[in-house]
Amino acid sequence: METQITVILPTYNRRNFLPSALKCIAEQTFPSWRLLIINDGGEEVADIVESFHEPRFEYYSRPHQGKSAALNFGLSLVQSKYIGYMDDDDEVYPEHLQVLYDAAEQNHKEFVFSDTRLRIIDNSGNIISDQIENSEDVTPEMLHFYNRINHKQILHTKTLSDKVGKYDERMRVLIDFDFIRRLAFHEAPFHVRKTTGCHFLFSKSNTNQNDFASISGLWVSNAALCGMSLIYLFEKTPEFLAMLYRNSLQAETELYQKKIELQNNKTYMHLLENELNNTKNELVFFKKHFFFRIFMSYSPFYKVCSSIHSRGIKATISYIISKKKNYRKTKF
Repeated sequence: METQITVILPTYNRRNFLPSALKCIAEQTFPSWRLLIINDGGEEVADIVESFHEPRFEYYSRPHQGKSAALNFGLSLVQSKYIGYMDDDDEVYPEHLQVLYDAAEQNHKEFVFSDTRLRIIDNSGNIISDQIENSEDVTPEMLHFYNRINHKQILHTKTLSDKVGKYDERMRVLIDFDFIRRLAFHEAPFHVRKTTGCHFLFSKSNTNQNDFASISGLWVSNAALCGMSLIYLFEKTPEFLAMLYRNSLQAETELYQKKIELQNNKTYMHLLENELNNTKNELVFFKKHFFFRIFMSYSPFYKVCSSIHSRGIKATISYIISKKKNYRKTKF
């Protein structure tokens, strides 16, 4: 029977993870597969491969030339209708290949992908985060600037990869993204709404979930090298780079307008605050004079005040005491 799916697994110095990755492929429920294990000049792993006694495993050891070169070597050996991928430090579930194959065949698609979990492990082996990494339908437009599809979750035809070309061996980062977006621009990816794998990230600490011991560290340690990969990525689609520039200008303009609007709002609020203070002062003045007038217009108090003014406080008190009974009844 002709092999339907060829899975390409490049590996480099991952002896401790490789057995688990190989076990995942060996346990696939879909029977018609072939696994190409490409050692990219790392420590020898032939003994690990041979320990499985799996005739569908094919092992190749080559000088270190990078992940892209290893993948391209694997592509050169493919004769099957479909091509899948496996990372040497990740896992796929037993139904993974069957799910993808059925989706491609039943829907007549050349490019399909499924969902994967993202599991973050600390340096003690504890899981500090576990969630679905990809769970949305992905259009080619969504892949202009950001990869939303995990590499090991895809299955595509050999015909499609022949159209888009090989992996770009000049790139050190964004290798998977570059290839996936080129596939998507030729054939819109078909989303299989099923989680069939797990992507692992390994944190250097027990607390920081973003401190990953992965190739992403190159973005900090060698930004120039990563910048060159970006150039190689966008030279294939320069119109998207122009779009990114226009979008950044638009975002900057909108931000500036919001800043001016905020400043105007602050000025307006300052004016309102001054107006409110003036109103408060007027209200205090009004209350003061209003109650004073009421007080003075109330005859008994007015006469007492007049008496104080003309006789003095002492004499007025004596007068009030002496006229107490009459004072209470007096209607001024």
